Amino acid sequence: MKKPNLFVIGAPKCGTTTLASWLGSNPDVYMSKNKEPNYFNTDMYAPDRYNEDEYLNLFKESNHNRYLGEASTRYLYSKKACSNILSYSPESKFIAIVRNPVDMIYSLHNHLVFLGVEPVKSFRRAWGVNENRTLGDSIPVDCSDPDSLVFKNWIARRAD
Repeated sequence: MKKPNLFVIGAPKCGTTTLASWLGSNPDVYMSKNKEPNYFNTDMYAPDRYNEDEYLNLFKESNHNRYLGEASTRYLYSKKACSNILSYSPESKFIAIVRNPVDMIYSLHNHLVFLGVEPVKSFRRAWGVNENRTLGDSIPVDCSDPDSLVFKNWIARRAD
């Protein structure tokens, strides 16, 4: 089976879903049904990380597409994802999408509030508990990824 060779990486809330959809409408491109498998960001939290067979299974319906692609926003923040991808599939192409970090972080906060992940509805207050959250405090009991609620880290990672 052909390996994935097209990767959309980008900040959350910057259009990766739309771009993945547009790319998938091109007959030369097959995009995985699971948009964010996060298979290659091995240095980051991913409770449902795929094994290789499961990952490749995401592309089993592809036919003779020139590109097999996926879009995982956390690849942009990972220190290992791009090198892992290139080790796995050296001819890979990347499309990176970025957004003004201030706009992105407000949008991400609103999205997490909408999903019920972020209980602090005021962005100003949520930003104010960054230090507490860095220390493991002020994290909702049912939060599976506490790092995602430390909003300053989304901006700091991007600066790396």
